[in-house]
Amino acid sequence: MIATLLLLNNGEYLISLVEQLELEPSCHLNSPYRVTGMVPFELTPWPNYTDEKDILLHSSTIQTMCEPNESLFEQFLIKIGKTREEVKTITQQLLLENKEPEDYGDRDFPVDDNNYPIYEDGEVLYIEE
Repeated sequence: MIATLLLLNNGEYLISLVEQLELEPSCHLNSPYRVTGMVPFELTPWPNYTDEKDILLHSSTIQTMCEPNESLFEQFLIKIGKTREEVKTITQQLLLENKEPEDYGDRDFPVDDNNYPIYEDGEVLYIEE
């Protein structure tokens, strides 16, 4: 997931860890916060009236997505209790996408010794049969 600043069509700014999905709702937000004010920013949990940390958002509600400035990013890290090393930014993700593809044989993804897919975070997907 990537730390991202989102501008919604209603004019609200959100900062969140974001994962783009292939199908609608195509935007998975983790720990989204509404951003208001100036430095220091006011970050309030979004949406209101829920304690859920994972929110799905339809792409038609998003006007744009971009990298947050340094002070907002630092404040967000404090709010979610993560370090810079644990959270990617858009720039870091783009740099990773430009690296040479790895050789996975006939597959587009790495697998463990039992041929189960391994995701970027190292987690293995096991399928019950």
